[in-house]
Amino acid sequence: MTTLGAAWNFSPLVDRWRERDPLRSFEWMSKPSLLPPAQWSQPIPHFVEASQRQVARSRFLVEIEEAIRLSEEIFELRDNWDGEGAPGYTRDTWERAIKFVRTSAEMVDRRYGLSFRAPNINPGPDGSIDVHWRTDDGELLVNIPAEPGALAEFYGDDYGQAVIRGKLNPARSNHELILWLISSQR
Repeated sequence: MTTLGAAWNFSPLVDRWRERDPLRSFEWMSKPSLLPPAQWSQPIPHFVEASQRQVARSRFLVEIEEAIRLSEEIFELRDNWDGEGAPGYTRDTWERAIKFVRTSAEMVDRRYGLSFRAPNINPGPDGSIDVHWRTDDGELLVNIPAEPGALAEFYGDDYGQAVIRGKLNPARSNHELILWLISSQR
């Protein structure tokens, strides 16, 4: 007779869980057996702390998705939206900007367990899209060009010590810029 545990293969679920949050793993499951029975009903500090981190990280990624959703209004801006001949915005440019935001945010979240404010995603010049992060201690602006394959330009200022500028490939993870912005917070 097969037991329920043997009938179910939990390894894909465990692997998926570890991919989402390797810091959490399943170490906590063995800890109750190390505690006296009187403490079994009390929260395990490691697990509670990891759960709180997971909630904060989930909230951060929800904020990123909300910023992305709000940015869809860019498509309402058609050619000559400013009365001065500015081009409208294409879905391709927007998708490249969104991919840049998601990739960078997910990398910072997954690799470092850090969160930060969601960016403003706004119309830029000549059909480009601006991704603009602001904190009390600095800002980072990345301009995603309308031309596919073109390098994006970035500008960062920590309001006192450093100003950075350069070009980057928006199709790659550029989480180092986000880490720079987070590290500038005092």
